[in-house]
Amino acid sequence: MKTAVFLYNPESGKGKIARNVGCISTIFQAYGYDVTPQRIDFTANPFDGNETIDLMVVAGGDGTVNYAVNAMKRKGLDIPIGVICVRLHSHHDLQQI
Repeated sequence: MKTAVFLYNPESGKGKIARNVGCISTIFQAYGYDVTPQRIDFTANPFDGNETIDLMVVAGGDGTVNYAVNAMKRKGLDIPIGVICVRLHSHHDLQQI
C-alpha cells in the first residue's frame, strides 16, 4: 500500500477541513493509500519522519501550501504534493485557481 500524509490547517475554511478529516482520509484510502492525518505545526517540518512517503496532501490556504513546499525543499525531498484549496472568499492568488 502507498503511504500519504494528509497535512491540514484546522483554522482554514472556518474549520470545515478539520471537521472532515475522516471523510477526506477515507477517499484516499479507497485509492490505495495508507493515510496519516497531521495537523500543521508551523514550528516543525512536516516531513520530519515522513521522508519516505509516496504523497503529501495539503489542505489549507496559500500559506499552508507554501509552508509545506518549502519544508520539503529544505529537506532536499521530491515528493508529490496534492493540494486541497480552501476558499475563504479572499483574494489570495492560489485560492483563485
